[in-house]
Amino acid sequence: IDRMSRDVPQLCKVAPNTNKYHIEDVHRAGGIMAILGELDRAGKLHTDVPTVHAPTLKHALDEWDIARNPSEAVKTFFMAGPAGIPTQVAFSQNTRWPSLDTDRAEGCIRSYEHAFSKEGGLAVLRGNIAVDGCVVKTAGVDDSLMVFEGPAHVVESQDDAVQNILDDKVKAGDVLIGLPSSGPHSNGYSLVRRVLAEAGAPPDAALLDQLMQPTRIYARSILALLETTPVHGMAHITGGGIVENLPRIFRDDRLVARVQVNAWQRPPVFDWLQSVGQIDEHEMLRTFNCGIGFIVVVPAAAVPAALQQLTNAGETPIVIGDLVPAGTAPAAGERII
Repeated sequence: IDRMSRDVPQLCKVAPNTNKYHIEDVHRAGGIMAILGELDRAGKLHTDVPTVHAPTLKHALDEWDIARNPSEAVKTFFMAGPAGIPTQVAFSQNTRWPSLDTDRAEGCIRSYEHAFSKEGGLAVLRGNIAVDGCVVKTAGVDDSLMVFEGPAHVVESQDDAVQNILDDKVKAGDVLIGLPSSGPHSNGYSLVRRVLAEAGAPPDAALLDQLMQPTRIYARSILALLETTPVHGMAHITGGGIVENLPRIFRDDRLVARVQVNAWQRPPVFDWLQSVGQIDEHEMLRTFNCGIGFIVVVPAAAVPAALQQLTNAGETPIVIGDLVPAGTAPAAGERII
């Protein structure tokens, strides 16, 4: 499966893998025979094999592939369209599309040269929970999710993970402890480049230094914290900022994060980017870490110990807020996330 999928292109994509096309659009574009026809033109088929409805696959394609036999009978057949009429009687309507979808560059069915992807929609992946491999429908994965980075609620076993979900381990009253970043880290640089281009003149040396600071790695500090302190959740503030990363570790139908926006000193580079780029506050928090690169969620009783442990590890931890029930209104200086 994996070998063939890597050699066979993905020529057709319908809902739920895309919102643009549905199964009726496949028929309007020539149906399965059109897909097979494009695969044949790409040299991917053995057309001498017999079928249940034709002597060979070649005979079937010669008769029903709209690209090679655009006869009126074939076109009429594939122009059959949905009528939107509720009925339990077969063949009770005769609605037709006004035309066929023969666009093989941007249409529902693509040619090999314009394939949705040169590899097919399946992959066999292996890992510690799939030692012998598992089939993954890659065609159904949005391009933005092909590489995942973000927060994780860390436990020691599957049983612990299930129990934490059932028990709502992250609870109202838990406290948010932020760890400072060294700058934008590796996120938001498309916007940074745009601001630099619009600025005309580069910022001063200190700001340039902050822009070029490498990403801080929090692994050692967090591992040390996990050995001594009950941690209910963690969020790595990468692309998407606090606004998108923090809510992933709690149930947003029950909880929200109440963040004290003045609890930490925002590094000057972020103020410069916001001012020169005329970026509103929400977009800043959605794009950049704005000075907080990692957030740890701990129960209120564990806050003193967590702050001490993180300080001992060389961090400068800051209490930046807490988790509260959904629907809580922000006070002055607070932002609900």
